[in-house]
Amino acid sequence: MRLALLLIAVLLAQILWGLGPKEREGSYTRTEETADLRLRMFLTASTINAYHDSAGLWPPSLGHIYAEEDGITYYPDELGYTLVGVSEGTTIEYPSTEDIDMLPPGRGSVPGERRS
Repeated sequence: MRLALLLIAVLLAQILWGLGPKEREGSYTRTEETADLRLRMFLTASTINAYHDSAGLWPPSLGHIYAEEDGITYYPDELGYTLVGVSEGTTIEYPSTEDIDMLPPGRGSVPGERRS
């Protein structure tokens, strides 16, 4: 009997937990959105650089190295590449000639970072 009551209480708790408040999509602050974009750009740039180090050339596209990301565009050229990230009114341009350690959140500003 006690076991049955305990199982019912656990079941009710799970149901109430599932019906509780949910985080709405897009409920992040601009600072959090920018930090997310910078981190995704850092990971993408790291993947591009690793490909270049192993293959000796820049990948033709992000899809070629399975690194496609929403809001991030890749522009390769002879000297390297430029990543452009856009999220919630913030645009970040990262040329590969800049220090990659400036991309992760909290590391300072990226020279091509603009807010609108």
